Amino acid sequence: MKAEPTVGALNEFRFEGTTLTFRVEELEPARHVAWSSVQVPPDWEGTQVLFDITPGDGTVNLRFSHSGFATLFGSFGVTRYSWAQYLRSVKLLLET
Repeated sequence: MKAEPTVGALNEFRFEGTTLTFRVEELEPARHVAWSSVQVPPDWEGTQVLFDITPGDGTVNLRFSHSGFATLFGSFGVTRYSWAQYLRSVKLLLET
């Protein structure tokens, strides 16, 4: 993994022989992050990943979206499931 918290940075994530690259488009520390797809599977071309963080009363809420898919066919189902698993692992890490 290569990631920098800087607008314009190209962040790389490696998963089972695949490298995904996203550009940081927006960054408001501890509040909002927006990535655009750079080197991704064909189904992900033109998509955007958003993280919106809202502090609550003793809690933190994370709203995540990966939007802009041209179709809900292809790898959309696997992508949806995989993001859910990654976010679940982040949640478990933060809670323990």
